[in-house]
Amino acid sequence: MMKKLLALLVVLFGLVALVGCAGGGTTTNQANDVIDTLEEDGYVLETRDEDSREYYQANMVNTKYGLDVDVTELYVGYVNGNERWVEIVVLKNSTQATEFYDELMLEATSGRFVVKLESVVIITFSEATANLFTSKS
Repeated sequence: MMKKLLALLVVLFGLVALVGCAGGGTTTNQANDVIDTLEEDGYVLETRDEDSREYYQANMVNTKYGLDVDVTELYVGYVNGNERWVEIVVLKNSTQATEFYDELMLEATSGRFVVKLESVVIITFSEATANLFTSKS
């Protein structure tokens, strides 16, 4: 009886680990799709380092909007010779991205476009950039 219980626990732990790994890939894949789309449109993107990401999470997201979310990746991009700028914020999951997106939409900054794709939030002041994702949101 004890061996069966132990075997069942090992199998359940393995399934939980597999599900957790699969979920992480979806976030990364979505971020990669966004990056690919922007680069195809002429954007040069920079990945922010861990210190920058943690500062952004603490000060530009959680404290500013009263949230408790996890920014897992952060990118900033621009198009050379053009006034197009974008910020890509990848959150832990879609629920956290929705919380951040909702706060940004309540803020209603003039001229800013915000797009949410699963766990990725895209912030820009370029309508052309936002339109790259309108059919995907």
